[in-house]
Amino acid sequence: MSNFKNFFTKITNKIKSLYKNSSNIIGIDLGTANTLICTPEKGIILNEASTISYITENGINSGYLYGTKAKELIGKTPFKIEVINPVDDGVVSYSNLTEDMVRKFLSTVIKENMLFQPIIICGVPFSATDVEKKALQEILERCNAKEALLVYESIASAVGANLQIDKPIGSLIIDIGGGTTEISVISLGGIIKNRTFKYGGRKIDKSIIEFIEHKYKLLIGENTAEEIKKQISCVYLKQDEEPKKMLIHGRNLKTNVPQEIVIDQNDLVYALAEFTNILVDNLNQILQSTQPELMKDIIKNGVTICGGGAKIGNLDYVIEKTTGLKSTIPNNPELCLINGLQKIISNYKQYNYLLFKQI
Repeated sequence: MSNFKNFFTKITNKIKSLYKNSSNIIGIDLGTANTLICTPEKGIILNEASTISYITENGINSGYLYGTKAKELIGKTPFKIEVINPVDDGVVSYSNLTEDMVRKFLSTVIKENMLFQPIIICGVPFSATDVEKKALQEILERCNAKEALLVYESIASAVGANLQIDKPIGSLIIDIGGGTTEISVISLGGIIKNRTFKYGGRKIDKSIIEFIEHKYKLLIGENTAEEIKKQISCVYLKQDEEPKKMLIHGRNLKTNVPQEIVIDQNDLVYALAEFTNILVDNLNQILQSTQPELMKDIIKNGVTICGGGAKIGNLDYVIEKTTGLKSTIPNNPELCLINGLQKIISNYKQYNYLLFKQI
């Protein structure tokens, strides 16, 4: 009898320990380029590429590799293996593959604690349609979520950037993600004005590929273009700045043989000119339509630039010169959204008014 009692006590303590250490609420940034997951206790517990490689057999798609490992296969796979980003422009494009990818990521980081169904809070673009919001919510619910709630990405990024969104103060935030760029005016926890255009990190990569092909007759891959963007991307060169250079490799389109060339930041200024013009144009349009009462706050506080695109060289300088507003880039701007989600789930009662369910 005592042996049974000791065994029962051990099992009970184990269950209590699992429950105590389990995350009953988690945040997910399901982006076009990367997926991040956070918990209140541990912060960011996963940061992977939103990429999946799969094999199609008898009309059925079977996941092969996920995340960064799948991304490394781009341009290197045999014909039976496909590599895609199932999330496009910030919304779900391939429902089954997105669900497969999210399940894999959740099982990787939560493991035995998935015995307990968590509440999942996920960011969604303000421009997403009701159907797209519902599709994302249903995917999360099928991934063992007790409840799936949504929050607008601009709002979560503003929380992560420590903006005073809960007060009647106008805040202007630019969030440059992998698929889209969102410009939002926020006050009292809501989005007053918003402009979204489908030009983010992935399209910037394509613009770099096209420019290199046009100017140098050199074909480069997506991963090379992304590396160029990370190392020497720039939208403007000041007079006293020495342009950074980079050695790149590709295939010469005239001779069809491998070739290496050196490019510099002047090339990137031209490659990103379309993005710069579209961004400035949308920013000016949102400023022209914003109420004077909010403009007073925006003039005082300036513009906050978030997302991975905030790291593009001299982007803040161009915005300041074209709008007259000071620009602020938080530390690790690519993490503003997930940091905001962590604050929201850590202070669930305080921020629950920001969350919603798509009916």
